[in-house]
Amino acid sequence: MLQKIFIFLTAIIVFSCSSDDDNNSNNQEDPQNLILKKFTYKNVDFDNSSVLYFNTNGTLEKSLSLFSNITEDNAGYNIYEYNEQGNLIAKKIFNSDNEFIRNERVYMYNSQNILTSVIDYGDGENGPYTTSFSYSNNRIDYVEVETNKTGYILLDDLGRISKTGHTAGPSGIIEQELIYENNKVSEVRIPYQQGSYVFIYETDDNTNPLFDTLFFEKPLQYIILNHSLQDIDFTGIYSHLQGNITRETIHDTFYNNSYINREVSNTYNDSGYLVNATVSKFDETTEEFTFEYY
Repeated sequence: MLQKIFIFLTAIIVFSCSSDDDNNSNNQEDPQNLILKKFTYKNVDFDNSSVLYFNTNGTLEKSLSLFSNITEDNAGYNIYEYNEQGNLIAKKIFNSDNEFIRNERVYMYNSQNILTSVIDYGDGENGPYTTSFSYSNNRIDYVEVETNKTGYILLDDLGRISKTGHTAGPSGIIEQELIYENNKVSEVRIPYQQGSYVFIYETDDNTNPLFDTLFFEKPLQYIILNHSLQDIDFTGIYSHLQGNITRETIHDTFYNNSYINREVSNTYNDSGYLVNATVSKFDETTEEFTFEYY
């Protein structure tokens, strides 16, 4: 789950920062726009956490995973590097002594600044694996050269991700369709042989600090940062959802059966930004989120 959300998951987040207006005739402060500095995700069931640190321009800078006997002081971590155009070019692995180990992924672009390939070095022993990209109209196709695994991403007329599919071994292609309402993802549909699973989201109107503007502006950039290309998963209460999730419901169209999968309790600061979220499944707390800001 951690890989799906916060390699994710998770995210290049662009916010702007405003300062007090010294010339305000009423000597009142303008509403404060905050930039996400640190995000912590905790899986309560397994007592492990993922931590993300962000630059002041909103891009993901560093990520690390913590376990029961691993703290931030003695954990290895990943560093994310970008080119002058703001595109991700490398994900680098460092040990707890701040020594560079190796590249985990390298991202290649052409002269038009379009992603052409991703080289994944995996565990450092197998691979590397190279994924190549091709483009046509509102469709992006990709193939993992060494394994011939394929995938695609469809965009709608507004440039938003509308559907994805990828090779899932002998079972064939796993597909997901995204449904929008008022420019927000309201449903994620996953078809199966007899019907489909529909993930339905209810949100509030407060600022979601993990909402990735590049999900709309540069959807491929969003995917390559937040997901493994052979394991794209848009289900869950994550950064592609504008607004903060209050409830996730799953509906099975074949059996016409629905149930509440997650309920979320959100806490906000005086500026209306999310500082804590607690996720419950069947009345048991399963996940906790905390947010710190510049």
